[in-house]
Amino acid sequence: MAQLSSESPGTRLTHLLSALGIASSSWYRQPVTPQQRKRPGPAPWPLEPRVARRVVVTAQANPWYGYKRIAVICRRAQQRVKNREAYRVMKEHGLLQKRRPRKAELHRASKL
Repeated sequence: MAQLSSESPGTRLTHLLSALGIASSSWYRQPVTPQQRKRPGPAPWPLEPRVARRVVVTAQANPWYGYKRIAVICRRAQQRVKNREAYRVMKEHGLLQKRRPRKAELHRASKL
């Protein structure tokens, strides 16, 4: 049996962690809260109410279209709207389409 008294306590923990397959760096790492994880950046530019209104009206008239298509329709109607702005407005108003599972996911779910 090895002499445990001559080894430092940190060495024993390192051997135990390596035997368990855990990296010692992850053992000592401090947890990060979601607020700390966010990268700081500028706030989004305020959107003109007239643009937001146009996006909402177009999205409600065409509920089966996504945000990119809504932005194209608005641009064709001479309203300057970026795709990202259309997405933001539609998300705020709950007008985005729900994601549908792909065909492979549908088949996989039925086999289980």
